[in-house]
Amino acid sequence: MFNFYRCFKPKAAHILAPIVQFLEGHTNKKNSHSSVRKSFEQLKWNENAEQAFLAAKNAIAEATLLRHPIPEAQLSLWVDASDVAIGGTLSQLSQGKWEPLAFFSMKLNKSQHRSGQLTIGNYFQFIRL
Repeated sequence: MFNFYRCFKPKAAHILAPIVQFLEGHTNKKNSHSSVRKSFEQLKWNENAEQAFLAAKNAIAEATLLRHPIPEAQLSLWVDASDVAIGGTLSQLSQGKWEPLAFFSMKLNKSQHRSGQLTIGNYFQFIRL
């Protein structure tokens, strides 16, 4: 459910990063159609995963109210990148206040993570288009 609403929540990739990291290398025994060999050991839920799960649950409950676009409103794209994820917010200026129209958030994969800040910035420029 969180993945469906992630485009409406700032820093969604940061929130889920501990759970994604926790699940790396594991697969469901019933749906193991991948040719990649993965561990089938039973997962032991840990405190980091629990905190990330609670943060995701709270994020959905407290999601920022998105606005409908006003055709004549000034738009602004705010972007941010870290060594874990990239993200951005499209906002409009309405009655002197910035209102969010959409959020974007994506966790970087291992090759993107190793690319360095300059390449991450360039990658974000590409995603933005």
